[in-house]
Amino acid sequence: MDITDDNQIRCSRCDEYISLDDAVAIEKGVSIVKPLCHDCLGVIGVPKGYDLSRDLSYLKR
Repeated sequence: MDITDDNQIRCSRCDEYISLDDAVAIEKGVSIVKPLCHDCLGVIGVPKGYDLSRDLSYLKR
């Protein structure tokens, strides 16, 4: 995951930087975490076997 000093993260689909407060993540266990913007989440949804995490505040610096 690419997190900047001003608490932004790169969407793993469109590569745009978004605020951690606005980001969501699809997760598969603890080994696969893909941050997404809301637009990309709307396009791909949550694949079977993945969970949706709406709170990424634990990544803030």
